[in-house]
Amino acid sequence: MTPMDRNTLAAAMSGSAVAWYSWFLFSSGAIYISTTFLPPGDQVTSITDILGVFAAGFLVRPLGALAFGHYGDTRGRRKMLILTVILISASSATIGLLPGYSQLGNAAIIPVIAAYLLLGFSLGGEWVGSILLMMENAPEGERASRSAYAQATIGIGLLLGSVAYVMLGGIISSGDMLAYGWRIPFIITLPLGFVALALRFRISETRLFESVETSGQVAKLPLAGVVGRHKRKLILGTLIVGSSGTAFYTGAVLFPVVFELLKVVTIQSGQVGIATMAAAEIAAVFAGGAISDRAGRKPMIWATNLGLLALVYPAFYFQNGAAFFICMALFGLTHGIAYAPIGTTISEVFPTNIRASGSSLTYQLGNTLIAGPASFISVLLGTVAFWLYPAYTIIWALVALGAVSIVPETRDSTLE
Repeated sequence: MTPMDRNTLAAAMSGSAVAWYSWFLFSSGAIYISTTFLPPGDQVTSITDILGVFAAGFLVRPLGALAFGHYGDTRGRRKMLILTVILISASSATIGLLPGYSQLGNAAIIPVIAAYLLLGFSLGGEWVGSILLMMENAPEGERASRSAYAQATIGIGLLLGSVAYVMLGGIISSGDMLAYGWRIPFIITLPLGFVALALRFRISETRLFESVETSGQVAKLPLAGVVGRHKRKLILGTLIVGSSGTAFYTGAVLFPVVFELLKVVTIQSGQVGIATMAAAEIAAVFAGGAISDRAGRKPMIWATNLGLLALVYPAFYFQNGAAFFICMALFGLTHGIAYAPIGTTISEVFPTNIRASGSSLTYQLGNTLIAGPASFISVLLGTVAFWLYPAYTIIWALVALGAVSIVPETRDSTLE
């Protein structure tokens, strides 16, 4: 890579890592947050309520995709990324500073929800900005490999969040973690955000968007182009992304929470398991990106969904510590192998002048309508019967297998 490429990579990865780190701090710390902001009572109910807030964060992500996608297609990818990192770091730090139930009573959860909704709204633009920054500057034949750097930040953010909780839990007592320790990882997103912001001020606009500006082809209403001419791509992409996201949140959120509630693992062990999944995820994302630049995007997407079908039921029924960590690693590998190819595919199918709107809306709709509610719905199903915990995940994996059989292979397409 050239020095310019390395600057672009640092700008894309830094802000995106802060965004995912902030996003997953909330779900990884569900037990801490429920204890701080909700009234004392049944722990399962409180955690379910926090997972409901986590699911609500997904509801505003498509709105962020619409707003920031339009901004990115009309004003540029660089300006969009500067704005998203400011909002993300500010909203995350706010969660760490808010007073709890002992100070505000039942009203304590309201500002938490507001801050998390702002975080979700901003993430609606952050994802597409970072991946397009890599893709639209990449040489032909290396788009998935380059986009893997942006896509790997989901694992990096998850890893950093779980490591932060594990390290703090090893330094201070469990009582202090519940009292104030859990807040520290949220608060440090503010200085991390400043670093990412400084890096983004130093980069240039992407090569392809500059070409669109120079030729006078900037779309005035990019969303109209997406819905009017590319609706089929939007729907199929949403189904594929939804299954991928469900695989991820089943491993990163649902599986550890269920095993913690069953007392198979402790909260600390659950965080170590999340870190294990994240490490496997990061390695698989880079491998999947490189393989898909040679073998195609579709084989990787097939592999993820078939692997998920084989994994998800055994994972819930082998209830011991060793099996927990093995399955967490397998969830990371299963999701990660197709994450870069999926992100690349749903961006490659749209023209440059509407790409930010098309790919961001596809990604956020898949995560909002399908993946976002996965943990919440699965917990509710599990309260009816234990064997229903994996049912939601299996349904969407089967749907995605049908969708990927229809979408075109985009490995050899050109973005010019």
